[in-house]
Amino acid sequence: MFNRKQQKEKARYFYFSSGFTPDALKRLNYSSKQLLTEVAPYLELGKHGELFISPKRLNDLFAQTQYAVMYQHWLLASYPVKNRKRILVLVNLKTGRWTVDRQTQLAKQAPFVTLLKKLNQHFSLHAAVGKCSV
Repeated sequence: MFNRKQQKEKARYFYFSSGFTPDALKRLNYSSKQLLTEVAPYLELGKHGELFISPKRLNDLFAQTQYAVMYQHWLLASYPVKNRKRILVLVNLKTGRWTVDRQTQLAKQAPFVTLLKKLNQHFSLHAAVGKCSV
């Protein structure tokens, strides 16, 4: 048996990512036609009628994915915006305060650079996805 006081728990990083979500599904009342119109360009039909994601469009799907890293009470999330650019959102999970501006006092208190490095390393973010930078 381990004594809790003897154990020193090491803080760990947790990583999160979303999947591809067509804009049509983000609406309360979406139409099947609209959904198929948005998804169809990412799909190919195989020789035997099977439907699969087009390898040519994988980078496009990854570019639309949301990524995040959490360490202690800090969360740094990367959201896709137009033209393969990304916006970084830093959240203090204890206070609920958040910012997109690295120059704020909140950002200066956070391990921002470390979180950013971990985010880029873990997800191997690259040009196809839009590497996160400051």
